[in-house]
Amino acid sequence: MTPEQRKRHIVRPGLSGLAQINGRNAIAWDEKLAYDLKYIDQISLSEDISIFFKTILKAFVKQEGITEEGMATAADLGDYLLSVGRVSRNKYDALQIQAKQLISEMSVK
Repeated sequence: MTPEQRKRHIVRPGLSGLAQINGRNAIAWDEKLAYDLKYIDQISLSEDISIFFKTILKAFVKQEGITEEGMATAADLGDYLLSVGRVSRNKYDALQIQAKQLISEMSVK
């Protein structure tokens, strides 16, 4: 992730968010990241309440799905970047190995 993309991790994840009420997994990762950064810039109780009620509307009233076509869930960021050509296969593979090593090290602790 770029430093800008990492900004989305400065807030604790919630049950829902702007990306979830504005297309969920039907939107591209770039849009999801933009929604996350927009939320961070505008954090407020009224925004959270609005997201909460819109989530209920989308999940229970309209019953919108969470799946991407042909997948059980959305593609992860690395897979998305590879599919749109923003990372090479070699870099993707190297970063996958690095991520697995980090996860392995964390599970030992």
